[in-house]
Amino acid sequence: MVELKSGDECIPGSNHFADYRDQLLAWEEYHRDIAAYDEMVGLPIEGAALVAHLKARLTRVAQEKDQSFPDNADLRIENGEPVLRRLEKSATPAGLRGFEELIADRLEPTHLLDVLRDTEHWLRWT
Repeated sequence: MVELKSGDECIPGSNHFADYRDQLLAWEEYHRDIAAYDEMVGLPIEGAALVAHLKARLTRVAQEKDQSFPDNADLRIENGEPVLRRLEKSATPAGLRGFEELIADRLEPTHLLDVLRDTEHWLRWT
């Protein structure tokens, strides 16, 4: 999987499958539906208004985090750089091992190429 994501590996012939550009909206459909989308998600649809909205939101969140910093036991500043404390591993829930064994007993091994083929099929038809 890592090699496929990084481009170090490829699947010969995979370029013959779905083209992401086929899944893009036509401009007519975009202009017809953008107002309803704006109402549904509550974000401005005009570029400058969207940028201003997102900047204001980011500024508000940054100020909230700045104010909560003194109470944050997991974050400290060393040599001017933020350092997060490593989280402690939580205890394994009771029954997890048995649950994992049940799943492992019921699952059959699946080849990576079969997973990729199925994923491409699902993406194409959804």
